[in-house]
Amino acid sequence: MLLRLLIPLRKTNTSSHCGCIVTLLASLVVCLANPAWAADKRWYQAEIIIAERLDNLMDEEQHPTALVSPVPSGKVLKEYPSIGNQSLTQLPSNQHQLTSVKRRLERADAYRVLFHEAWPIAIAKNEPTIWIDVKSGMEQHGHYELEGKVGVSMGRFLHLHTQLHLNKFISEALPADNQLNLFLDIPYKQAQISQRYSMQQKRKMRSKELHYLDHPNLVLLVRFDPYTPKIGPLPRPENQPRASQQPSQSGVIISPLETATNVTIEGQ
Repeated sequence: MLLRLLIPLRKTNTSSHCGCIVTLLASLVVCLANPAWAADKRWYQAEIIIAERLDNLMDEEQHPTALVSPVPSGKVLKEYPSIGNQSLTQLPSNQHQLTSVKRRLERADAYRVLFHEAWPIAIAKNEPTIWIDVKSGMEQHGHYELEGKVGVSMGRFLHLHTQLHLNKFISEALPADNQLNLFLDIPYKQAQISQRYSMQQKRKMRSKELHYLDHPNLVLLVRFDPYTPKIGPLPRPENQPRASQQPSQSGVIISPLETATNVTIEGQ
């Protein structure tokens, strides 16, 4: 496209050259100022809630146990506010869409919320999956109760990928070898796990809908909404939360989705 703009310059006089150059430079400035146009990317606000299911602590399925190696990491969400590119910046709570859902989960005896974040993300078609780190809950020797990563990609459709692990730690008491490592200030890189539940899925997403990914030990709720990027740092949040985020007066829920609208439930 740039070549097509430059070719006509050979056939015009000097004044026309100047006019075309000014037009070309203006077009380039607009492209650079609009990353979504320049890179042909789509912007979304991604929001994810991950909760542990407390009503299924015992199952007959065998899961990997004992020593666990480090989990490959992805991109780390930037703290709010972020100067420059807004992509992957944690949004303040008053800009969350699923706060009321999180509060209902927190009131329920059957769930324990481990992770809730929202962030803008720019996605281009057929590019490699964008992976984001997830770490939450109690930490033991570099491992967390909930750890892993979630990924976003776009082909013909928007997709969410999960490589998540829910760890149940063994007692903090360390074997003699590990105690010696600590005494010698040698990093202890492997936590002792009694149970490790993994959630590895790939699901097609639709924007403006709440999606529910089920698992025997984990619940994941995710929503993608169109997002308009801005130049410069994210605006600071308002002092008061939105009215829609005020706590409800209802009691404990049976399902986290019973009062949600436009819900897509993904099977295993």
